[in-house]
Amino acid sequence: MTTLNVQRPSADALSIEVAEGEALYVLGANGSGKSTLLFNWGKQDKTSNLISGNRDISFTSAAVTTSAEQSSQQEAQARNQIDHGATARFSRQNHNNANWLNGLIFKLKSRGDYQNAEYVKADQEGREDDKVRAYSDMPIKLLNSAFVSANLPISLNWDDKSKLNVKKEGIEGEYGFNEMSDGERSAFIIAASAILAMQATTIFLDEPERHLHRSISSPLLSYLRQIRPDLKWVISTHDLSLPRYDQEAQILIVYAFDGSNWQADKIDNISSLDPLVAEAIYGAREKVIFVEGGAEASLDLPLYKLFFAGTTIVPCGTCKDVRNSVVSLNNSSGLHHMVAGGIVDSDNRHDLSSLQADGIAALGVYAIESVYYHPTVIDAVLQVAGVTVALSDVLAAACASISDDNIEALAKDAVYKSFRQEFESKRLSSSELLEQTSDFQLTFDDPTAKLQELKEDLRALKDSGNWEGLIQKMKIKSTPSTGRVAGTLGYKGTKEYEIAVRKLLAKDDALRQNLGAVIPNPFSGPAGDAPQARRIPVRRPAEHQT
Repeated sequence: MTTLNVQRPSADALSIEVAEGEALYVLGANGSGKSTLLFNWGKQDKTSNLISGNRDISFTSAAVTTSAEQSSQQEAQARNQIDHGATARFSRQNHNNANWLNGLIFKLKSRGDYQNAEYVKADQEGREDDKVRAYSDMPIKLLNSAFVSANLPISLNWDDKSKLNVKKEGIEGEYGFNEMSDGERSAFIIAASAILAMQATTIFLDEPERHLHRSISSPLLSYLRQIRPDLKWVISTHDLSLPRYDQEAQILIVYAFDGSNWQADKIDNISSLDPLVAEAIYGAREKVIFVEGGAEASLDLPLYKLFFAGTTIVPCGTCKDVRNSVVSLNNSSGLHHMVAGGIVDSDNRHDLSSLQADGIAALGVYAIESVYYHPTVIDAVLQVAGVTVALSDVLAAACASISDDNIEALAKDAVYKSFRQEFESKRLSSSELLEQTSDFQLTFDDPTAKLQELKEDLRALKDSGNWEGLIQKMKIKSTPSTGRVAGTLGYKGTKEYEIAVRKLLAKDDALRQNLGAVIPNPFSGPAGDAPQARRIPVRRPAEHQT
């Protein structure tokens, strides 16, 4: 049993006991004193392992570079460095220094050598149970199983020169352990520390999400707690999903630290946490924007990310898929701290008002790639392109490059797309069809007349030089016009031009703001209100009329 004390300014000190196999989660906003609290606890418990949030995860070599005596001395030095000095917690020497990391590699190798020797001995003496136990406890085997549990596609092995190598799925050959990514090395530090820890050690883990996404940290910690039920865990985190998945855990909320005392409370259940407190702990809501498209939409992601920094962009298929995803996520707001919005292509849509009511915005152009060729963007590129040409001349050249055949083909495509939108919006699910909870009624205007009308509109826009109208009504990427724009501005092709546009958008805040009506923010209402999670009523199928 580990007893942890929290000194409070105006109340009795908190005393929290953590038994073997149990976990205490320390929650609090940035600057509330969580890391300092863990650091102080780690100093007082000489048998603990402190894995700091500001950990140095650089390994100087993939090979074992220390001896047993050096490892013992270096571990003592690393421990001593966190015990002294008022500024010790802020130093790079805070526990996870080079000595400590090198010692971790040495322990991994020496423990593996020991288990190998035990395996051979048990095999020679015919002790099958001991042989199985020795094999199961191989530290490399446990580490690789931990990576599998955390969905990390890597495995480790030693070569004949005591060098730790990595094999990664999808990559030929092997490479040195010290060449892994920050996240992979961070997962290694956490897993190896737990696997190699002495019996009944307390693991103080500060902010596992610092280098690891929750989809990795959560299953990783679950696996480690499963194979080391003797360990005690104290985890400081901003990720409320970790304690939510650990119903038996204790929770400490830390509000502030004045240099000597902490304002803190212990709560019994994460589900009882006040929403305002939870919001302060978690930080700003995580925003998710669903957009149209499948795998091919990955080409559009760099453009979306320039306009919505810090937001997750998820391509999810059709407009109907976008709407369903947004509604489903926002209707389950009690289970998470995310808020969803959607963006769809304009595609000459007729249902924009209903989409807006569901938190979905429509682009001000036919498709996202048309943004590269919007007059506002072309004008901005002209200012830095070093060519002497007027914006009107560029737009006129773009319009002139569109042939009658282009208009015929794109008009047909647009008419079919309009029909498909109507069909998708009325398409029944299997339950609706089999249970007869809704009628399927599809009405569509005469496609021949619709095609002729659209062709006339496009020709009129072309003849009048209305480039902005064309990019709102047609898929210009299927015409020579994009190449004409790039060439007129002095670029070899559309790829080079579009790279230049992204670089310009990345550093020109005013340009991005000027395109606000073209790529609208689905989280901002008419008055530009800050995004708030809201319940959106799910449209139930109409009762079947008999």
